[in-house]
Amino acid sequence: MKKGEKMSRELRLKLSLIKKGIPMSEEQKKKLSIVLKGKNLGNTWGFKKGKPSLFKGKKHSFATRQKIINALKDRKLTEEHKRKIGIGNKHPRLKHWKLSEEHKKKMSERMKGINTWTKGIKMSKETKDKISKANKGEKSYMFGKKKTEETKSKISKSKKGISTYKGAHWKLSEESRRKISEAQKGEKCHWWKGGITPINKAIRSSLEYKLWREAVFRRDKWTCVWCGYNKGGILNADHIKPFAYYPELRFAIDNGRTLCIHCHRKTDTYGAKNNKKQSTTF
Repeated sequence: MKKGEKMSRELRLKLSLIKKGIPMSEEQKKKLSIVLKGKNLGNTWGFKKGKPSLFKGKKHSFATRQKIINALKDRKLTEEHKRKIGIGNKHPRLKHWKLSEEHKKKMSERMKGINTWTKGIKMSKETKDKISKANKGEKSYMFGKKKTEETKSKISKSKKGISTYKGAHWKLSEESRRKISEAQKGEKCHWWKGGITPINKAIRSSLEYKLWREAVFRRDKWTCVWCGYNKGGILNADHIKPFAYYPELRFAIDNGRTLCIHCHRKTDTYGAKNNKKQSTTF
């Protein structure tokens, strides 16, 4: 071997075995030679492109994986080990390494329908608290960083039409609303006080009444049928034949009309106008 020439991985492996006091028989040497034939041991993990890896195409058996898991169970890395891993991850070859869109798409398609290791696993409160504390303040990867306008725009687009609060664009189906309504009616509701709510108020707060109002507004295209106002503001669903005197027509869409608040006040049945005057004697 010439001076300054580097030893091959194969030769280093053989020397290592000899130094450990394990002499190799001819049969072992032959087997090793067959195994290592055409393999690039300088690139065991296949880091460089175009060079075959020693473990490429091979998978650990279930028993082997269990052995590895048991061996690493409850194992904690030392500070020195963590530091070395940190230095290794800052390798220039890994710097600015990003997956292409095509690669991301392939990974997404491959993982579809596959259960990930976290699926179905519920974290304990203690674990959640630990994760929360580990990501608070300066420990957070976003500490001191600001989102770019591009990122903000992407987040905004992804959240459009989705909301978790009442009255926004996100809407439940009629079937879901009916189920929720039934689940919270009467004694099932945590605000139940023994049925002290007046019948008229109970009807006007019911899901059927809300659906009736929506149907009237939709039919009239959210426009006042008297003055044609449709620029926003308060719209009322007015009963043509009074709510109090025609209980059978309370949920009839033909008995409803859309009026703005000002036009509604002009009707004969608004507020107490339709009530008969009663004299009180003291």
